[in-house]
Amino acid sequence: MKARRAKVNKVLLILRTTGSGREILQGALQYARTDPYCSVQMELRPDALTPGKVASFEAAGYDGILTSEIGMSAEVTQAFVRLDVPMVVMGAPDPRLAERTRNIAFVGLDEAGIGALGAQHFRSLGAFNSYGFVASYRGLPWSDLRKQGFADEARGHSGDVRTFDGPDRFTISFTSPEETRRLEAWLRNLPKPAAVMADHDARAAQVIECCRRLGLRVPEQVSVIGVDNDRVICDFTEPTLTSVLPDHEQVGFRAAARLNLLMKRRKTALGKPTKCPPRGIVSRNSTRPLSPSGRLVQRALVFIDQHACEGIRVSDVVNHLHVSRSLADLRFREIENKSILEAILDRRLAEVTRQLLSTDDSLVSISLRCGFANAKHLKHLFKARFGQTMSAFRATHTAH
Repeated sequence: MKARRAKVNKVLLILRTTGSGREILQGALQYARTDPYCSVQMELRPDALTPGKVASFEAAGYDGILTSEIGMSAEVTQAFVRLDVPMVVMGAPDPRLAERTRNIAFVGLDEAGIGALGAQHFRSLGAFNSYGFVASYRGLPWSDLRKQGFADEARGHSGDVRTFDGPDRFTISFTSPEETRRLEAWLRNLPKPAAVMADHDARAAQVIECCRRLGLRVPEQVSVIGVDNDRVICDFTEPTLTSVLPDHEQVGFRAAARLNLLMKRRKTALGKPTKCPPRGIVSRNSTRPLSPSGRLVQRALVFIDQHACEGIRVSDVVNHLHVSRSLADLRFREIENKSILEAILDRRLAEVTRQLLSTDDSLVSISLRCGFANAKHLKHLFKARFGQTMSAFRATHTAH
């Protein structure tokens, strides 16, 4: 009897290939290359989607849809709600999709974690008289989550946390003269020195430009952080822009894996959103430690980030700082609320989780690459931290 040929799934990928879209695309295609029974077609103009075009996807024979956005109009959103093709949205859950409870899942960045990381970076730099978050538009789910994560973390370090929301209509640009004047007035009234995070790099660059016009020195009076590490923006602002580095490639990879499961099982439950943590902070001149202690800790964090997986010890960090171990540990605990050893382990474990989710490599190989000479020690450490074994963690998180 002739062997039955496996069905090739026809997948539609909807996203922009600018900025973070390129990284999401790389992650999705990386997964697709591992699946010989997946055929990917791309729609690279999400703004051109209409309700009629969305409705035609089912008749076109698509078995699954990966999309980084579902369009801003209510009509297009409703067309996606009515569609029964398995779909994974690569972004924060959109409340407008709440009516759809079949064959849908969300895989995105840990948006609240991105905001919290920005506030944590400011904390490592020293004491600020105020913290502020600048959003591009009102009501954007991903921006609101970044704002909330930033505010929750910042309130632990400052009694003065303020937010600035952009226009509530997309027909008004946040760079318009009227909106720029509003932002300048808000920046002028912030108690200085101020720590300001924007929801993405272009908005952060606007904050820096507003400070220049107001005569506010960056970072001495206003320290600024963006999100996305867009090199075209970050390297050419003056001063250069510090930015949170999200893991967009991981979003694309895990979204494609989850869509594969949806197409196989056609789950009816919505399920919990999958959140990919940020990779870290890329520090540039728009942020700078405000105290000797802050500068010391920042140097230690940079060294740990670069070398933690090389098997470094606390003594290596202390030697790099050229201070006594007792002073280094004291300053680190004052600002980071943890020891240098804990910071090294945190960085190694973060890399372990990333490799567990993005590779099929053995646990022993991952242990060695992440600076753990003893794989058994890592297994105990990992279970104590995450409440499950490394194998269970990989199986659980790659199956959703």
